[in-house]
Amino acid sequence: MTKTTGIIIDKKNDFLKVEIDGESCSSCGNHNECSLTQRQSAHIVEVPLFENAEINSRIELEIEERKVLLLSVLFYLLPSVMIISFALIGYFAFKSEFAAAVLGLFGVLLSLLLIFIIDKTKKNSFKHKIKRLLND
Repeated sequence: MTKTTGIIIDKKNDFLKVEIDGESCSSCGNHNECSLTQRQSAHIVEVPLFENAEINSRIELEIEERKVLLLSVLFYLLPSVMIISFALIGYFAFKSEFAAAVLGLFGVLLSLLLIFIIDKTKKNSFKHKIKRLLND
């Protein structure tokens, strides 16, 4: 599990908006590769509602490392494989670089559509979860 801390800044319907400070991610094994630590400002994430959580409460968040890996595969590897596959199909099927380019673009668009569908069907499974409230 990858853990970090944050402060609840807003409460809406079934979700809480949590501000994660980039420095709190330094304990994570992936902090050198993560875009959160590259930013100077804090990052805001939505998490499912948690019992007794109020605005300005400090909380500990967690996300499973295998889900982080799966998200990386979805966002980086899937579009790369799709563009290369569709471009090769276009080139060898139509013997045209233009067809390869058009089909490669179609592959990227198809991969983005697949990512969107997966995100909607999995709903909250890729979100951080609140592990506990912290007492300062």
